[in-house]
Order: sequence, then C-alpha cells, then structure tokens
Amino acid sequence: MDILNSALTILFTAVLTPFRGMHPLAGLAAVSVAAGALMLLVFKWTSNQKGLAAARDRMQGRLLEMRLFASDPAQTLRSAGMLLLDNLSYIRHMLVPMLILIGPIVLLLVQASAWYQFRPVLPGEPVIVRAVVSDSAGEPDLDRAALDAGPGVTVETPPLRIPEQREINWRVNPDNPGRHILRVKIGGTTTEKQFAAGRHTAAAWPARVSGGVFERALNPGEPAIRNAMIQKISIDYPERELLVFGRPVHWLVVFFVISLASAYALRGAFRVEV
Repeated sequence: MDILNSALTILFTAVLTPFRGMHPLAGLAAVSVAAGALMLLVFKWTSNQKGLAAARDRMQGRLLEMRLFASDPAQTLRSAGMLLLDNLSYIRHMLVPMLILIGPIVLLLVQASAWYQFRPVLPGEPVIVRAVVSDSAGEPDLDRAALDAGPGVTVETPPLRIPEQREINWRVNPDNPGRHILRVKIGGTTTEKQFAAGRHTAAAWPARVSGGVFERALNPGEPAIRNAMIQKISIDYPERELLVFGRPVHWLVVFFVISLASAYALRGAFRVEV
C-alpha cells in the first residue's frame, strides 16, 4: 500500500507543483479536467458501448412513440412500460464502469484533498499536534512523551495528556515557511510527521497513521507508522477557503462541476457513448 501511495503522491506533486504560485483554482481546474478525461477513457474501455447506444436509441424511440400515439392510451401505456425496461437496461450497462471508477476516484480525491481541502499553516499561526498512543504505551511512557519540532518551529505548550483518549497534544507555531519535520518521542522510540508551513499552495497531509489498508489509503501522504507505541499523529491544519466570484465554494463542488463538464465536452473527441 505504501508503494502505491508514494507513487500517487509523487505524481500529484509533479503535476501540481507548477501551480504553487498561482491561485488554488488554477491547479484544481487542471486536475479536474484531467480527471474528467481519465474517467471518460476508463468508461469507454470498461463499458458496453454498443449496448449503451442501443439502449439510448430505444429510449428515444419510446419517447417518440408516446408523442405520436398520445391519443391511444393503451399504446402510450405500453410505450411507457417499454421505456422503463429500456431505462433499466441503460442503467445496467452504466453500472459496471461506474463501480470500476469508484476506486480510482476515491484515490484521486484523497490526493486532491491535501492540496485543496487543507492549507499549510502560516508563519505565526499556531496549530495543535495530536499523538494517539497504542495500548502498549504505559502511563510512564505518556508522562515522558516529548515533541521535538527542530529549527523553524516553536513548541508553545508542554504536552497536554488526555489519558481516557490515550492522546497527547502540543501547540506549535511555525517561524519559517517550508516543510518541517516534527518528531514525537515516546517509550524510547521516535516517530516523524511532516509539517507544512507557508503561503503557497502545497500539500498539507493532516495525519500519519499505522492502521489498516483502508485507513492508510485515506492518509497516503506519508509512510505507515511502524512504531508500536503510536497509532496516529495528526495536525489540525486550517481548511482552505476557495472563492468563486467572491463566494466561498467547497473544492469538491468545483472538482465535480469541472470534471463532469470536461468529460461531457470531450465525449465526441474521444468517441465515447454515455
């Protein structure tokens, strides 16, 4: 899983790095158009294109029948019934490619969320770092837990221990922009977590985890934690605000509108029946 996560993260970083100095919508629009084209190609390769076209043509024919024989209730009712069956056939042909697309779309959205749902912390803007320890960590281990932020980041508070949640919190404040490394030390072990700071558009991965495949797929920006003492290290990154015509819009809305519009616009060039 770590190999796939690393490959996708490197790919996204390579694609979006040229947009770092631009408005976030520029990079998001580029990703959305690329995603729309990719979804269209996957749909073409995995769907029964002839079956889709035939089902669509039959539905159009049933609609014409209903208009031509509007004065014949019995024929109109039969046409309506056949229209329903043709519609079910159309949905059946759509089902397989849509199920196949779910996995790639989820992986793509997880990568994009680090860039467009969250943003790096501004210098002078404090945030909370949370470490969740495993059951193997005893009370003495929690008492001696420490956070080494290194140069460029100030740890503003001593560790706040929440035993019932097996969690330790610190408040940190970046002094300089850049990608810093935070080190959580507990039970004689050290676990690292990336910490992004600055004004440019960049990936801000909220958590590094040690969980199963699903949890690691949702947090792909860093390798899985191999330290038995720690289950998760997270940073409360602020959410990014995207303004479209002066109004805040969630990045997912922008992504789906642009990706679906681009897929619709490219269907003729790619010769895809939808």
